[in-house]
Amino acid sequence: MFFIFWLIVKLLDGCIYMIAEYTKTLIRELLHLFGYLLDLTINFILYFFKSSAERLFETSSSSGFTLTKSSSHTSLFNSNTDLSSLVDDFDETDDNKKGIAEGFSRATKKPDSFRRIIEKALKKRKAAAPSIINNNASNQLAVNNNTFSVRDINIAPFTSQYATPIVNISVNSPTIENGVINLQTPSVGSTTDSEQWIDYDQYDSTFDDQYDIKEDMKLINEEQGLFYKIIKGCRDFILWLNMLVIYVPTLFRRSIKTNNTSFETEKVHLYEKKSTGLLEDLFDAIFVFIDELAKSARYFIRFQFRNWFTTLKESFSLFKISNFLSTGLIDDRSINQVIIDNGFESKTYYCATEDGYKVQLNRIPNRKSKTVVYFQHGILDSGFAWIGSNPNAGLACAANGYDVFLGNLRGYGLAGCHGKHKNPNITKREYWDFSINEHAFYDVKAFIQKIRALKKKELGNEDFKLIVVAHSMGAACTLAYMSWEKANNREHYIDKAILLSPAGNHQKIPRLLYYLSFTIPIIRRLPFWNYFGFTSKTKKILASKLIQDINNHSATKSLLSALISKLILGGMSMNNPFGYVHNLVYHTFNATSVKVVEHLIQISKSGIFQAYDYGKRKNLEVYGTEKPFQMYDYYNKLDIPIYIVYADDDRVIPKQCVLRHFKELQKYHPNTVHARKFKNIGHLELTLSSNDAVIRYILKILSDP
Repeated sequence: MFFIFWLIVKLLDGCIYMIAEYTKTLIRELLHLFGYLLDLTINFILYFFKSSAERLFETSSSSGFTLTKSSSHTSLFNSNTDLSSLVDDFDETDDNKKGIAEGFSRATKKPDSFRRIIEKALKKRKAAAPSIINNNASNQLAVNNNTFSVRDINIAPFTSQYATPIVNISVNSPTIENGVINLQTPSVGSTTDSEQWIDYDQYDSTFDDQYDIKEDMKLINEEQGLFYKIIKGCRDFILWLNMLVIYVPTLFRRSIKTNNTSFETEKVHLYEKKSTGLLEDLFDAIFVFIDELAKSARYFIRFQFRNWFTTLKESFSLFKISNFLSTGLIDDRSINQVIIDNGFESKTYYCATEDGYKVQLNRIPNRKSKTVVYFQHGILDSGFAWIGSNPNAGLACAANGYDVFLGNLRGYGLAGCHGKHKNPNITKREYWDFSINEHAFYDVKAFIQKIRALKKKELGNEDFKLIVVAHSMGAACTLAYMSWEKANNREHYIDKAILLSPAGNHQKIPRLLYYLSFTIPIIRRLPFWNYFGFTSKTKKILASKLIQDINNHSATKSLLSALISKLILGGMSMNNPFGYVHNLVYHTFNATSVKVVEHLIQISKSGIFQAYDYGKRKNLEVYGTEKPFQMYDYYNKLDIPIYIVYADDDRVIPKQCVLRHFKELQKYHPNTVHARKFKNIGHLELTLSSNDAVIRYILKILSDP
């Protein structure tokens, strides 16, 4: 009897094990299938997104009428093309000739009709000379900012007799008179016979995602076949049978006790802390939950009800929200810890501003250095921007012997002094009542005063240089601070400034931000909405985990990079820092007040780099005039070397907005104000994406006397 009971328990153990393992395997397979379908869907989205972006770029860059890539004796149009002779090549009937001629004359009014006429005519030309037509060719024909895809006109060089020079015809203002197209060609350029006929854009198009999508579609069609399902079912049955055969002998073995080795001791670099996504944690919890349920079931069939209840209770506790939002599975290292982990000393100071706030200043000290480099971040950012990626400007300067300081503007939620004020009874709305004025006139000033006090104490004199490296809004704050100090006949104590994509001119902003700007006046009046961004660790952890979930899948990671790069930041998708700086979100998206955003909108609407506009009455109290204080009025007094760096593909602050600062400063200081452009990079590639060329340029300026 005992043997039968023991055998039944063992068999039930086996069944429980099989059910648990089969359930986990089923979940994994479903996740793989979902990931595959997600990858396929996003590939479609990226393909059409890429195609639409290219068409949009071509349309926006075209003006008038442009026709490119045609041989001299087979070109579609010449400088003066007789429409009747052109139509003769396409069709023999007079009706069709007349219809095509009328279609050309209506091209600027009905582009869709023009496209159909062109394609119809080219198909007939293809039929007339099938031996020399490349079926994969594609050309672009643009008429009055309307781009048409003209296919089947690429003449491939199959024999030497067709290897005639390529003629590029660029036309600005076409006219049609008496059936003749006058293209008014300004210049005609042709290649030499020795040059190859290669359309690089066309060659690149053969390597797009469409080929992979077609192959993936074939796989889906194969999976839908009955024969394939039968084969897959037989394969699964054999696998489960083998698993059962392997598992049965283990039922009669004693468990082997092993010494569990901590994962932390196995890591090569102990300071590397892996970050996991929210969904990743959820599925891990589900797998552990299944194992715990199986364990409780084994207790139950052995009539160990106390252990069964305890295990069951513990299994459901796995889904507590606190388990998913803890710092145990996120890289929550502070700025200090990141600096220390990279082999440098780190210090933290809390600076008191004149209006009663506390702001954090981080330091990578080199106390004997006579050159201080003070880095100032932009909006929604922190000092992490200068040391978070690899390589980075902050640690590069420290490695070259400079005394490095990293300022963190008010609103940095991870600062030890965040929320502190000299007035202990200050309300939340009063605390967040600040604009760029306060960042520039108080925060930057407090940082510079603290740096000067430390260096004077360490060196015993004032024989040192203070150089500012600032980005975006931080650069605008630097310019505003210097202008404000000069307006009040005070020294700003800055010896040199390197301004990376400085804000302050926003005549052109991303369309997405433009539409969002209409909501700011409403949000400003809401009593519960005082800031944008994250201030608490819980919110930062949640945002970090969601971004990590996106980065865990290559398709969603590519989609996120494409959207951020193309719609907001600019630059190349592969250099998007959200894809490879794993603790980036935890340190960015720091809070900034609604009033700061409102101030930026005021600047955008006025077209002038000015202080916050309180209204005529309060402007008189604060600035002494009815109009806000304008920084441009004191650019003539900024007589220090200023280096303005901008990105060619910056979509947050386009280059024409950045160069407005350069233009205004050059009026007064043509010999000390410089501008440098970096091609094919976006807004964040000046800091977090750590472009090597930008870092080398900063180090070069620092080394100059």
